[in-house]
Amino acid sequence: MSVISHFTKGIEIEDYRGHMHLGRNEGNISLIQEYFNNKYRHPLYSNPSLIKRIQVSDHALNRWNERVGPITDKYTLEQVINTLFFQIRCGVEFEPQDVGVIDNDIVFTYYKENDTIVISTFYGRKSLNFILNSFIKLRRFNKYKSEKIDLSIPSEVLDSQLLPPIPSETMIFQGSWTKYYMEKYTDYGSSWLFIHELSGEKHGRVIPVDLTLPPSEKLSQSILRAIYLMGYSDYVYQHVQHFKGEQLQKYLQKLQLHIPA
Repeated sequence: MSVISHFTKGIEIEDYRGHMHLGRNEGNISLIQEYFNNKYRHPLYSNPSLIKRIQVSDHALNRWNERVGPITDKYTLEQVINTLFFQIRCGVEFEPQDVGVIDNDIVFTYYKENDTIVISTFYGRKSLNFILNSFIKLRRFNKYKSEKIDLSIPSEVLDSQLLPPIPSETMIFQGSWTKYYMEKYTDYGSSWLFIHELSGEKHGRVIPVDLTLPPSEKLSQSILRAIYLMGYSDYVYQHVQHFKGEQLQKYLQKLQLHIPA
């Protein structure tokens, strides 16, 4: 630990969770990387409305299969959304005026029945339909105008979409200056991390890390400490060797001088 501690910085872990694998990410690491190229996942810290369940109406399911994709069934969709909100505690946000968003991309409306949220309809993905970035204005337009805006997506585009990914492990931690949200995914024995920067100059950036390949991007000392705590000391050591090889050698020589004969 002494070598790694010398080249990393201490972090404050605010939340760590392990999650039951739902079997939907195997073989899709490249798709997950593409998914996070234009999406931002923000962790949730509380459930102020004391929601106990999220349901998808039949109408909402139909709209998902027409406007969002990939085409799926009601059970699978509800399982993914409930897992994101209640277990992983990220990705699903309920905003004012009965509007919600998943991964800052998938727009929906909802209403509340006692302790249950019912998703009434899905409007689509902001990444596929830029008009959804002005969703409130769109709702007002549809309410007061007779024209309707076509939000349907071609079937081949729907088929290429990915369900919101479910990580096997998550960690929220605070470095010296930046707060991070880290997700771990597995792909037939290999492991990937997707690290979301929640604050700082690069707020919103997502850093992908393939733990099976030699380090290619220099990571902060705080991120390296988090990766070490996830159990990947070999990767951290390789990273130090690659980016700080000379300093590492000098430090190892210094340690040898202090080892008694």
